[in-house]
Amino acid sequence: MIYLYLMSIVSIRFFFDSNKEAVIEDSQMSDAGPYDFAHAYKVHMKQLPKDLGKGYKGKKFFHPIRLALTGVMSGQDVTKQLAMLQYVVDKDISVNCDIVPINKRIEILKTFLESIPEDMRDPKLEDKEKKVESQLATIEEECVISEKLDLLESYEGPSVAALDIRVGEIKECWNHEEADRLLCEVVDVGEVDEDGVPQYRNIASGLREHYNAEDIIGRKVLVLCNLKSRKLVGFPSHGMLLCASSKTEEGEKLEVQLVSVPTDAKIGERVTIPDVQFDEEGLPMAENKIGKKKILEKLLPFLNTNKYGIPEFCERPFMTSAGVCTTGVQNGTVG
Repeated sequence: MIYLYLMSIVSIRFFFDSNKEAVIEDSQMSDAGPYDFAHAYKVHMKQLPKDLGKGYKGKKFFHPIRLALTGVMSGQDVTKQLAMLQYVVDKDISVNCDIVPINKRIEILKTFLESIPEDMRDPKLEDKEKKVESQLATIEEECVISEKLDLLESYEGPSVAALDIRVGEIKECWNHEEADRLLCEVVDVGEVDEDGVPQYRNIASGLREHYNAEDIIGRKVLVLCNLKSRKLVGFPSHGMLLCASSKTEEGEKLEVQLVSVPTDAKIGERVTIPDVQFDEEGLPMAENKIGKKKILEKLLPFLNTNKYGIPEFCERPFMTSAGVCTTGVQNGTVG
């Protein structure tokens, strides 16, 4: 930018007439030069910012030029200052400071400009293009972040609070005798009867290809509790263990993992989502409404894992009293 300022100074051709003599400002003088100094200067300076672009208007453009020519940032009109300067030089008037003639100042500026390395004078086109690309990438990234922050706000489906997702612990697990892909689990989700005796749930899960039955006994899991009980190959299943999965482009599942729960999470506590109201009337929904209104089917597209493997709803994490839940599946789905 400094280079452009100084070049604009050097390019002011009307500082001198055809005989290389300084032009006097007052155009009414009988021996005036070929230009009206003030008028020519103003015309040139008005056009110059237009030629250079938006970034070279106002005080950011004119003050540095004034400083370079006169040594001050403010004062009288520059044309008057230059005329006075030249008058002092021509008349050899004695003053209490050193006066540098205009032509000498121009020579100093030219020498300075010649000392500036070529690659610093004007960025190469390639560098400009890279800068533009970088700026566009930044804008695009900010737009993506903005979309993520607004995803929950723009969401119009049923509330995720309709689902009753609780922390459970697998007490028993074995292979289903008649189904090759099913595991049968006995899960504690904190329920008790009228006498305070724990009541465990039986749940069947299609995890046999991914887990050995004995390996997940004692493991804490997330359980979707408000699903109607149904029989899976003869086994009464009441609930669903939440898993994260990734798929190939053909839709085949590559990886399936149970959602991991913080060690200190309490059995039976309900999972929450930041910025979502969980105490509204009628939530969580009754089991028959979940199925009848296809609530789970409507919510599943918004249940995912992020690039860190954290299960989320509309970019908000699954939370327990002991912290966020996790998985080893990045950018996957939850269900």
